[in-house]
Amino acid sequence: AKPASKRKRKQAAANDSEIGEEGNANDSAYESDEWTPPEKEVTPQKKKITFEERVKLCQAFKVNNGHLNIPTSKSKAKGDDDYGLGKWVETIRRNYRAFFNGELVNKGRNNKQVIGYQLEVLEEIGFDFGSSGGNEEAEGTSSEKGTPTQKVNVTRRVWEYRVAQCRQFKVENGHMNIHHSDQELGNFASRMRALYNRRLEGKEPLTQVEKDTVRYLDELGFAFDGKFDVNLQKFIEFKQRTGESKVPIKNAPDKRLGTWAAHVRQENNKLNRGEKSDYLTADRLRKLATAGFAFGEKAQRETPWEEYYDKLSAYR
Repeated sequence: AKPASKRKRKQAAANDSEIGEEGNANDSAYESDEWTPPEKEVTPQKKKITFEERVKLCQAFKVNNGHLNIPTSKSKAKGDDDYGLGKWVETIRRNYRAFFNGELVNKGRNNKQVIGYQLEVLEEIGFDFGSSGGNEEAEGTSSEKGTPTQKVNVTRRVWEYRVAQCRQFKVENGHMNIHHSDQELGNFASRMRALYNRRLEGKEPLTQVEKDTVRYLDELGFAFDGKFDVNLQKFIEFKQRTGESKVPIKNAPDKRLGTWAAHVRQENNKLNRGEKSDYLTADRLRKLATAGFAFGEKAQRETPWEEYYDKLSAYR
């Protein structure tokens, strides 16, 4: 066949171009009529309520109802207001049972330390943990010789459990200087020291339960001030055993105690010279004087701690 002429080839190309443009126009029209699904509405995430915020809600519930037997989502009667705490209360009461049944571990979601901290705080405000956790207060004393007395809550199981743990720690270690990294008592020890420091600072008053807690642990020998309190307790035991209020440096029955006593006297001499002592804080001076520590004077003389406090305050 003869090849198409140049003119015919141009005409064919023009026809193809028109068909292509028409096809595109039709495609666009089809696409414009095509149904498209509506965009999904983004539901705003609910703000996560912290434990501290839930405690405040519990306190508000108590103010309005006179108790903390908060109904769960299952037990709530029509018209009851659980302050949005119903499901959370179920979890707390389940954790309370698991805590004493040994079902918690020290890691993950069921962290024993975290849950233990929550139970401590809730118990202090009078939270009702269920059938095994009422909140009636009673005057109580320990039948154990030499142990402190206090107003106790007969159903404060978490508190009693912690006290028993502290006593066991002392049996095993010879002191009650519990480090914050301790797997069982670390969080508890840190919180107790925070309460103690708040009491010293006086800026944020403690509740009566918190005051009783700090006072009881102090009498028990809990080391709020770390190694200082450990050495102070050793001094008290030394004085009870020997009747002496001045620890000898040479030939001391406990060399570490002798070294510590010498350091305390050196720091006290700084104060006597009008210098500042970073070691002998007002609280430490109070403890030393109350315990009858001899700062270098004759052993039989016990200077009132207020005198040392005033002396320290003059140079701070």
